[in-house]
Amino acid sequence: ICRVPLHVGARYMITVNVDVSDGLVNGACGVLRAIERGNDDTTILRIWMEFDDEDGKIGLAAKSVLSTTTKSTLAKRQLEAGHVPMARCTRQLKVKKGFSDVAVERSQFPVTPAEAITIHKAQGATYKYVALKLERYMPKSALYVACSCVREASGLYLFGGKFKRSVSSHKDPVDVEIKTIRSDVHRQLRIAMDTMLSFSSSIRITYVNVQSYGKVYNAIEKVRSSSSAIQLTRLASNSNKHHLTIYVVYVPTATYQNDVVEFLDGHVDFRTRLLMVGDFNCEWARRNSLLKTFLTAKSLTSLTKEESTTWDNTSIDWCLTNDAARAVALIGATVFGHHKPIVVNIYEDEATANENSTCIAPQVPQARTIPPRVILEAPPALPPPPEAHQSPPVTVVDPNIHRDGI
Repeated sequence: ICRVPLHVGARYMITVNVDVSDGLVNGACGVLRAIERGNDDTTILRIWMEFDDEDGKIGLAAKSVLSTTTKSTLAKRQLEAGHVPMARCTRQLKVKKGFSDVAVERSQFPVTPAEAITIHKAQGATYKYVALKLERYMPKSALYVACSCVREASGLYLFGGKFKRSVSSHKDPVDVEIKTIRSDVHRQLRIAMDTMLSFSSSIRITYVNVQSYGKVYNAIEKVRSSSSAIQLTRLASNSNKHHLTIYVVYVPTATYQNDVVEFLDGHVDFRTRLLMVGDFNCEWARRNSLLKTFLTAKSLTSLTKEESTTWDNTSIDWCLTNDAARAVALIGATVFGHHKPIVVNIYEDEATANENSTCIAPQVPQARTIPPRVILEAPPALPPPPEAHQSPPVTVVDPNIHRDGI
């Protein structure tokens, strides 16, 4: 009953807390590398383990107590520095026999074979490869723990019998809470958008940087009716009223900033009234930004400044203008995508702009946690991109159309 099978090269797990401060705790796994025997070659003195420890901190104290003689003997066996010695542990067991208590001591190495372990024991650990045996009925929590132990999806292997997905009850507290959060987020998003659209500005521009266009295609409103086309015609007829040129810019991550500066300097007329918005892939708070210094020298002011424009609290989406006294920008939220929308309101006079600059849209929770709607319809085919040698480092949308402005 008390025997533990030992085989060099096999995986084992510690079954008790040997030394918590030294990392030798219950559940720690490793590979048995050597078995140290006594002079009679029958008594096992120590076993040497190599634990799953990239930092090499497990067993430092255990290795430091070895004598110089022991270390020199082990060096001849070519044990590596990462191998940790483990001695026997003695535990007292109380066994009732009849009406008298009998004290029993057990001396054994506190390890057990761990070529396969339970999901409960694997909780909290990370493995390069995981082979999960699927049972016919498995709790969602156990399935989640098992699949989340592997570093990458390519390292997860599933085998076993047929797995039957458990059906959640309509009273399941987790499902009820998810539905509540989703409805509440949509309600708050609606309030936030209504607040931003309620400002009585002369021009309102909404910029949304959407990733994975094909996945969110069905969520984008399409203008197809004849009445909408008439409205667009009316809008085009007043295109030169405000004398504003809008530049939409995208800077790829691998682009050098001096190339961006050279491109903008040759294609943008900074003497006209303009609004420049887009994904610059550069933190506005970065002090030594060549691009930021160039645009500031051209009398452009950031309307978003250092406000977060993504769900990762970065400010890589910029909104700049040389008419900041009459423009106000607000950061919104979406139920999909990594970037937050930017709503720009431009007013006829500075007084109205100052009055609306104090209005702040209500805060909304991080809506990115809500999964997007399932897309069943493929997006329409897009025109092929230009040749690689013709693509500028920065994409500017219609910089030369309506040079007098919108």
